[in-house]
Amino acid sequence: DKFLISDSAASGALKYVEKQYLPSGSLVQIARQTITSGSSSGFEFQNCFTTTYKNYFLRIRNMRPSTDGEGYRMRIMTGTNSKVTASVYRNASFYQRSDGSTGTNAGTDDKFVFANNVASTQAMGGANSSLWISCDKSSTANNSLKVNGTSSFTDQSSNGHRSHAGLNGSFITDDLNTYNTTGLYIYVDAGNITEGDFTLYGLVEAWVIIKFIVMVF
Repeated sequence: DKFLISDSAASGALKYVEKQYLPSGSLVQIARQTITSGSSSGFEFQNCFTTTYKNYFLRIRNMRPSTDGEGYRMRIMTGTNSKVTASVYRNASFYQRSDGSTGTNAGTDDKFVFANNVASTQAMGGANSSLWISCDKSSTANNSLKVNGTSSFTDQSSNGHRSHAGLNGSFITDDLNTYNTTGLYIYVDAGNITEGDFTLYGLVEAWVIIKFIVMVF
């Protein structure tokens, strides 16, 4: 559990750092929502953004809409759990499809836009996303909420059930002092979410303490 270090500034004296003091970043689950009955058009992660963390990881697995061809969306919520519907969202996503074609989703909107035209059938596996979210509430006047990550899904049957691999990047134009962002609202444009597993984690930053001990031989 110790690693030896030769210190050239001390005539090659051997010192060590203990394993327990090496970087040890981790993910801490903050909130989770699982849907199996298709009874929800959307749901809220309330009070999930705090000063405890600066970065978050959102894992979405098998998000299936009840209506073939719908996609999932996200909006931020303020300290009063009000959904922000103003046109302060900027989206920039790129998709490569299994038939060789490409697609983009870019521009100003009143929501984050992810995974358009998702197939509703269970066999198609729904939409899956791995998204990193930056929300540093310790400096609210200088930081906007940013999202970046990857998505994969199969589109609706009328498009031939093409597989999509996507790169997602989005942000809020105003700083966190304007919008005291505390939560997320995840939903579909029409119908309900038939199935899905949504988990939000806080990222514990790695830190290092090095303890030097001189070993004499």
